[in-house]
Amino acid sequence: MSEHIGEQAAGQLREDIELVTEVYPSLIQCLSNGEQQPVFFGSALNNFGVQELLDAFIEIAPPPLAKKSEERLVNPNEKNFSGFVFKIHANMDPKHRDRLAFVKIVSGTFLRNTPYLHVRLDKKLKFSSPNAFFADRKEVVSTSFPGDIVGIHDTGNFKIGDT
Repeated sequence: MSEHIGEQAAGQLREDIELVTEVYPSLIQCLSNGEQQPVFFGSALNNFGVQELLDAFIEIAPPPLAKKSEERLVNPNEKNFSGFVFKIHANMDPKHRDRLAFVKIVSGTFLRNTPYLHVRLDKKLKFSSPNAFFADRKEVVSTSFPGDIVGIHDTGNFKIGDT
């Protein structure tokens, strides 16, 4: 490395790497505890720093956590699908009178057009156009994983807390 960037720059780089590797674990702990927040600089217009932001977010964001249900603790690594309705929003599309139930995926994999048991109603429901939201747009998704939020068209079947 010294032959490519010079001995002085290589030495400085080695010191910086050593410092970061010593500080990084305690920084991650402070972020997890909510004691510190990262600050990123960049420009989406110029695509400057965007990839670095996304990479850092993946690195420091916590994984989906287990969710306490009425019966037990549901682990996000379980194969069986589970999710819960945490919000119902009406008239999100100004062209239609619609209602969307927002479901947080807790475990398993959510697949479009697959029947799932609605526990409170004790009946199977199939969802043909589940939505994911990105800023001011939404798109139909085929697959969602623990931690994802999915919007499901609601014809009056859902209440907050439903699983």
